[in-house]
Amino acid sequence: MKSKRKYRNRSFCMLEAELIESKAFMELSGKAAMLTLIRFHQKLRRKKVKGSKRHLRSYDYTNNGELIFTYGEAKELGIKESAFHRVLRELVEDKGFIDIAELGNWYERKPTLYAISRRWRDYGTNQYKYKKMERGLPPGIGFKKGNIGRKPL
Repeated sequence: MKSKRKYRNRSFCMLEAELIESKAFMELSGKAAMLTLIRFHQKLRRKKVKGSKRHLRSYDYTNNGELIFTYGEAKELGIKESAFHRVLRELVEDKGFIDIAELGNWYERKPTLYAISRRWRDYGTNQYKYKKMERGLPPGIGFKKGNIGRKPL
């Protein structure tokens, strides 16, 4: 019998011990935030760095900045739309686990692209770099005078 799930992800997920033991991870708001963070790490493709010892393996991310996580996928995981937006804001702004690589928009049907960040390492210190979660449409689109989609008066 075939599964009805559209967003199946059976890939390997690797979280660093430093990440799991960090203050930012310990203060995540709940199940939805952890599920979202784990799913982002599942979507990463890793490549082993040449010359690293077997017991001290290090990896580079080959698709960082190209990660897509849609509201439909979150809904399939059991995360409501309002909760998913709150979780994304927490992971981007408050804790620093994720950055927005490229802002998407509904007008051109482009998804937002995300990147895994390491800002969480400075969470709770003076060195933490706060980033605001961007929203909105690109310039030239919308219902302002002179933009596409506006009828002349």
